[in-house]
Amino acid sequence: TTVQNVFTYTVMLAAENKDEKLLPGMTASVSFEVEHAKDVLKVPNAALRFLPAGEAPLADNSGGGKRGEGRGEGKPEGKPEGKTDWKRVTKGRVWISGPSGPFAVLIETGSTDGSFTVLTKGELIEGQEVITGLAADTKDSGMSNPFAPSRGPGGGGGGGGRGR
Repeated sequence: TTVQNVFTYTVMLAAENKDEKLLPGMTASVSFEVEHAKDVLKVPNAALRFLPAGEAPLADNSGGGKRGEGRGEGKPEGKPEGKTDWKRVTKGRVWISGPSGPFAVLIETGSTDGSFTVLTKGELIEGQEVITGLAADTKDSGMSNPFAPSRGPGGGGGGGGRGR
């Protein structure tokens, strides 16, 4: 059923209940393992989203950039649509540090758990560091927090104002 864009599914499960902690009508959060990967390289999803300043996203289905900016959804490999045993492959790139700054390494990725993505092809090796972001130098950046309280001369804070 759908109520206000919330989907509710009725599911029948069989589970041991030795301690009788499970009661009829209880709500449960359930996770299903739909795929298991063993002995694979994985990269943090933040590395797949990272794009150095001045770099353009790659063309269709080739990664880089933010969602919808040149990162394709991938292509099915193997069985035709309607079959369940095909793998989704997405081309992309990750950035690693080099002597003259960050440089791109082209890769292909497979399954993800939301935090990490399996690397299916590429020139990365186990243990190699990838760039997930750059730290900002806040001292010289000229940036300030617009939500911070302003400080008057002498650096003291305000406080204790009179109410009406």
